[in-house]
Amino acid sequence: MNSNFEIHAVSSGFSGSEHVTKQAGVQTVDDTVTNIATIALSDGEMIQVEAKVNGFASDFNSGISIVMWAAFRKNGGTVTQIGLLATVLDSADDTGGSAADIVVNGTSGVKITVQGPTVSPDVTVNWVTTYSFFKTLTNA
Repeated sequence: MNSNFEIHAVSSGFSGSEHVTKQAGVQTVDDTVTNIATIALSDGEMIQVEAKVNGFASDFNSGISIVMWAAFRKNGGTVTQIGLLATVLDSADDTGGSAADIVVNGTSGVKITVQGPTVSPDVTVNWVTTYSFFKTLTNA
């Protein structure tokens, strides 16, 4: 069994392109949309983000699990989403409108957001995301 995880950088051109995996967590106590992670973008960069998000009520009586992908680019100070958000898994058991998303974060980059239940907005939800992104620079 090979237990190595390797990423070989582009050998010429596109210097600074990268692949990163991180985790983040946050707790929501109402239905306010809340940032769980942010990713900065500079002009001339394109990014594809995959976010796996789990959220569960603090009493562990309900939960939600979402896997989603989105792509963005930044040019002239403007961050633009490329195409639509792709959600490949959205499973919930009675979380009452809880949600997660990947969206433009003003002019600075991209953010992953979560939202507690809209049906019972006083429910505390614990959220964790494992997210990966690969960034491509246009300097070939």
